[in-house]
Amino acid sequence: MDGIVAGLQNAHALWRYMVLICAALTVGMMWRGWYGNKSWQTLETRVSSFFITALDLEVVLGVLVWLFKQQWTTGDLLSTWRHPALMLAIWFFARLGWYRLRYAKESRDKFRIGAIWFTLATFFLIIGVLQIMGVF
Repeated sequence: MDGIVAGLQNAHALWRYMVLICAALTVGMMWRGWYGNKSWQTLETRVSSFFITALDLEVVLGVLVWLFKQQWTTGDLLSTWRHPALMLAIWFFARLGWYRLRYAKESRDKFRIGAIWFTLATFFLIIGVLQIMGVF
């Protein structure tokens, strides 16, 4: 069982970099499209969808690590509640943005919604990663 937990923890730790790369690409595309008055293309849908999927997988891995390691029983506030709660809030922001973006009619609205919600999620994602790395 320890090998499975270690594998999940390593996958969770490594996958965060994929999530950060996807977040940076997605946020960049959203801001460029919003301020550049671009038209929404299939590429934007695919990149933002991959960001959401990568974030979904990261949350699932994190929840599994949290459950298997029984993190709620440790005395460390960061790994017990603060990091998981922040990551679930990030997931909620990104999912809400994705939901609203999908139903927007105009390209400018899609880019605006994506830029706002994905930037918010990415900002807190960076804070959460830096916290868990011990930066602050």
